[in-house]
Amino acid sequence: MDAKHPVRTTEKTLALVEELMRGGPRGVTDLAAELEMGKSAVHNHLTTLRKHGYVVRDGERYRLGLKFLEVGGHTRKSMELYQVAEPEVESLADDTGELANLLVEEQGLGVYLLRSKGERAVDLDTYAGLRTNLHTTGLGKAILAYLPEARVEEIVDRHGLERATPRSVGSR
Repeated sequence: MDAKHPVRTTEKTLALVEELMRGGPRGVTDLAAELEMGKSAVHNHLTTLRKHGYVVRDGERYRLGLKFLEVGGHTRKSMELYQVAEPEVESLADDTGELANLLVEEQGLGVYLLRSKGERAVDLDTYAGLRTNLHTTGLGKAILAYLPEARVEEIVDRHGLERATPRSVGSR
């Protein structure tokens, strides 16, 4: 759902956070060019984020701060599903020796909520908070299989069927 009156300042701040997430530590000039914003505006956003612990300055570069881990950890722990599933996922990984993940659907994407690695597990590049298209993972396909057809169509219309690998589903 799109807001009728989005707050531009908030959108710019979030674009800055997402750019730091994607591109790693960066300087003001680089961020300003990438986001097509003035350097003073970028500096002001970074200063505010830094004041609250969301960004850390390292020399002339800025990176995301560990405050985001606190927010994410609190968000995850406050979910009833996480509280119920955590011991079960850990038990599954221990019993099988394999990797066990918990993926949930949010806004049409799969979000890894939990992972536990058994002794013999192949290490996949998943982590809590990672977002992925549902059609590109086994867990996501299982979620899609149990959603109403209208919801699946809505998700595909919104996110498409981009292939993650040559074997990914790429058409309806």
